[in-house]
Formats: sequence, C-alpha cells, structure tokens
Amino acid sequence: MNPTADPTGTPVQAGWDNHFAAFGGQNLSGILQDYTETSILNIYDAGSGVQRQYVGLSEIEDAFAALFAQLTDLSGLAAPVVEVDEEREEVFLVWECPSSGIRKATDTFSFVGNKIMAQTFAIYPTDGATPVQPVGLTIGSPMTGDTGNGGIVDSAIDHHYGAFFGADLAATLVDYADNIEFNTHDLRTGVTTTCTGMDCVRNSFAPLYDMDRSVIALDFTNTNEADAATGAVLKALLGMNTGDMSSSYSVTYSDTGLVGLMGATEPTAAGAMVESFVGAFKAAASVDEATFTLAKTAAKTNAFIAMEDGLPLEIANIDGVTSASLKSAVAAMLKASPALAAVGPSAAVPSYPALTSMLK
Repeated sequence: MNPTADPTGTPVQAGWDNHFAAFGGQNLSGILQDYTETSILNIYDAGSGVQRQYVGLSEIEDAFAALFAQLTDLSGLAAPVVEVDEEREEVFLVWECPSSGIRKATDTFSFVGNKIMAQTFAIYPTDGATPVQPVGLTIGSPMTGDTGNGGIVDSAIDHHYGAFFGADLAATLVDYADNIEFNTHDLRTGVTTTCTGMDCVRNSFAPLYDMDRSVIALDFTNTNEADAATGAVLKALLGMNTGDMSSSYSVTYSDTGLVGLMGATEPTAAGAMVESFVGAFKAAASVDEATFTLAKTAAKTNAFIAMEDGLPLEIANIDGVTSASLKSAVAAMLKASPALAAVGPSAAVPSYPALTSMLK
C-alpha cells in the first residue's frame, strides 16, 4: 500500500503522500501530522452500527490507535481506488484488509492545503470479524449528522435527506453544483465509477429512486422554552440509536420547532420502523444520566464545530438542558399529537389510532 509521489509537490498530494505512508506503516505520530485541532473524523462501523465523531488531535489519535490495534495482519492490505483531486482539495479512497477483518473501507478526505480538515470513513468488516467500533465505545462522541446549530450546512443536509428519502430526483439535483464530481463504489462488485456534471448525478440517483421502498417520518412539535437547545440534545440522543437507513432531525422556527426521525425501509417493514421510532422517543423520556451526558456532549461538540463556519454559538443554552428538563419535554411531546408521514408503499404503515396507542 504505497503511494506514488507527485513530482509537482502540490499541497494536497504532499499531505496525502504523508497520510498514505503513515497509515501503511501504522505510524501514529506521523499520521497526526495530517490533522489540526479543528479537524473532524467521522467513522461508521457497519459491523456494529456504531457511528462516532472525533474532533482534534487527541480524539483522532484515539481513533487511529484503536484502528491500528485491529490491523494486526497487514498481508491483505490494499487500496484499489485512490483519487486525488487537487482542484477540489479532496481525496476519495477505497481500501481493504481482509487479513485483519476489514472487507472494504471507504474514505472521503477534505483538505485545506496539506491538512485534512474533514474525513468521513466507513468500515465494512468481514463476516464474524470484531468491530473496530464496538457497541459501548467511549472514545469520541456520538455522530449526529449535523452542526446542531440550524446553520447553512444543517439546512442543506435536511434538504438532501428529504429529497433522498422522498425519492425526489428534481429536489436532489438542487443540492449539487454543475461541476460536481461524483464517486460511487459498489461493494458487491468492487467497481468504482467517477463522473462529473448534473447528468452524472441524475443517472446515479435515478436507479435508486426506482426501487420499491417506504419512506417514513415521525415527529413532534417542540415548544419547550429552550426549544432549540432541547431539540439539539434530543436530536443527538435519538441519533445515537438510529439504523443504517434512518436519521434524527431537529428544526427550529421563530415560534415553534420539530424533532423527529425519518428513514427508508422495505415496504413490509414499515410498521417495524414506526415502532422503532416510537421506542426511541419513549427511551428518551426515561434516559439514564450516562446516556444523556453523551448526547449533551455530542450536541455541544456540534455547536462548537459550527463556530468554524461562523454560525451562531449557543453553548450556554445547551449547558442549561438537564436530563430532567429533557425528559419533561419528551413526556410532553408524547402526550401531544405527533405527525406521521409516509411516501411510497404504505400498506404496512400503522394507522394513526394505532400510532397513538403505541405512544401510551
């Protein structure tokens, strides 16, 4: 797993060369040279379903130390796909190490100069392998999927989720620039495709949207006094236990707010998905102190991250949310009338009376 040096010595290539060599050599101090105190590493482990976010050098060091401890046999280490895009300051990587239990892994890196400022890393283990990120992991913070601060990035992600889960091709295209470069890796075939432009996006999403599936959303009005802060913590809490095809969200308006869960599933499993959403809200109403603390930390971390984008910071409001106030807010939600929406086949979606019965 050796990089090919770029004779032009461009910043992204130089940073990438160091990262590639340090990773292959399991050089922890060398790999930390690629990050800063404001760098973010997001890792999803498909084996355990655990999603964690690591911010800054100390947490990123913990993440790589755990990964290197898993990579005990490097005989199968290979990187079939390495795409370095100097113009966009990005790298797309697909690597594997089945000899250490990793069937495939995909990484997307966003650079500023020769430093990695954001990295999204998904691990797909071999059958029966020990997860790199086991359930109960305490390093890093739960990955909640947004800045938690209602800013531009949150709005864009919320729009994209809505368009994707609603299988709305026209709305999906709104999220992309005309010069978009789109990388797709099929884990079944091992084939990676790269294309550019809006036709590329259209042709990539259209087959997905032709699939037969149900898209479900369940949300409650959040009218707590500190609704934005409560919503941020509740969103983080709900997001800690969502499945691969579901996500939590919190939207705050001038006079009200919404907190909920949204996901896509096979039509026959729509009822089970609604039940899991209800269960997540009920669990939030009786959350233990340790889990609440993790969720609150995640919400605060996301608010701090928002500072990097110049977005308003309301850490003090999040600090004011207690487990008692959160549980009180959720209890009030469960007594109110929820909103349930479904797109696609809906035969297995519970009726509204059945939903209200679940909430009791």
